[in-house]
Amino acid sequence: DFSASGPGEHLSFILYKENKDTMECLNQLARVTGTLSTAYTFAGTKDKRGVTVQKCSGYRVYQSKLEGAYLGPGVKIGGFKYVKDRVNLGDLSGNEFVITLRDVALATDHETETDIPKILETSLTSLAESGFINYYGMQRFGTRNISTHQVGLAMLASSWETAVDIIMMPKGDEKPDFVAARNLWMEKRDYKECLKVFPRSCIAERAILTAMQKSKRSDDYYGALQAIPRNLRLMYLHAVQSFVWNHAASERIRLYGNKVVKGDLVAKFNPLAQSNASKVTPEDTGDAEAAEITAIEEHRQGRMIEVELVETDEQAATKSIEDLVLPLPGHAVKYPTNEIGEFYKSFMAKYGLDPHDMKRKQRETSLTGDYRRVIIKPKNVSWKSLRYDDPNFPLSMTDLDRINGAPEPVSIPDGKRLGVIVSFTLETSSYATMALREILRSDTGAGFQSVMSNKSKVETDAERTALEDSA
Repeated sequence: DFSASGPGEHLSFILYKENKDTMECLNQLARVTGTLSTAYTFAGTKDKRGVTVQKCSGYRVYQSKLEGAYLGPGVKIGGFKYVKDRVNLGDLSGNEFVITLRDVALATDHETETDIPKILETSLTSLAESGFINYYGMQRFGTRNISTHQVGLAMLASSWETAVDIIMMPKGDEKPDFVAARNLWMEKRDYKECLKVFPRSCIAERAILTAMQKSKRSDDYYGALQAIPRNLRLMYLHAVQSFVWNHAASERIRLYGNKVVKGDLVAKFNPLAQSNASKVTPEDTGDAEAAEITAIEEHRQGRMIEVELVETDEQAATKSIEDLVLPLPGHAVKYPTNEIGEFYKSFMAKYGLDPHDMKRKQRETSLTGDYRRVIIKPKNVSWKSLRYDDPNFPLSMTDLDRINGAPEPVSIPDGKRLGVIVSFTLETSSYATMALREILRSDTGAGFQSVMSNKSKVETDAERTALEDSA
């Protein structure tokens, strides 16, 4: 009953998935149930390389259609309930992580394995009390030799042909068919021939080629870029903001350390204090997928953090380092009035940008900007260790394991390998990989920087997964 007096027009449900994209799962759900993919909404995309659990909703979707739907191995749905409001993009306040470090060993000869518990305790206590710099993860900038922010820089300079070339040019360390396609572009620039050989997974490249083939002008590079899905175009632009912000954050901490000083910008309220703890859901935002970037862009309209300038030393003394924010460059943000404000000018000038001149003729490249907290302190930090022999032995349990009654992993006293499972909660848009880097590299005496994974293999997700160590 979808009437006004009914329980609600939106069917809320839980999506459990292993190593699949959120949209991939929802599109599959639509196919097998004969429903529209546009009916489904979610709070944010989850890392493909992970075991994740998230709440979704379907508009005017019947529970009977979804119950029992087979979505392939590693994908389950359940917990159905009709509600009045749909799950909206951005409707979450934090993400819960369980990160498993396998084959943990000491990188120096100064400690023994008996020191690991103490090292762990010291490092994780420091993480909880002091936090970490809220850097954007390297995933934000692409995984190939050419970073996404380079495309964004060309777009902000209205160098449309350069932007197209950066997208199309050889990237290095790609499969032979990718290399051949890119080389053909560089040699002939024959749109029709290139379109035949570019793999279908090259979404941006194929969009450019299709647009150029249809265009009446051979030099309509702006039009070709507009053919790229909007979420990908935004990804290029937001990568520039992230690139600048990361460098500004490093400089801010280098100059002034972990205290608020005159000339800083601080949030007028603590977003975490106003959050609803019940909204905390297992998620990995580490991927910062293009679809989520679009979601954030749309969700933030009218919701920019309100900030104030710290004008005196006395005022600075009343502020917490957790209040400190730095701007993502744009035409609607304020900049610090201390040396960091000057840093924005000098650093961005290297790339042909002026922080105080961010408006463009094209609305899409006229970035509004935003603010991001500099220091994040994880909540609910805990850890445990297990010994094991089998390198593929699951050291942590998924929700599905628990539902199926799987036994809890048990440490083998004489196991040859050591695993460490770390749990914590981060606010949304913070990167677990950055917290992990702090755990592995923080200098706390001997420090947990000496505890490293022999194979640099990190398993992370809502419960268990493998994640690139790109930190």
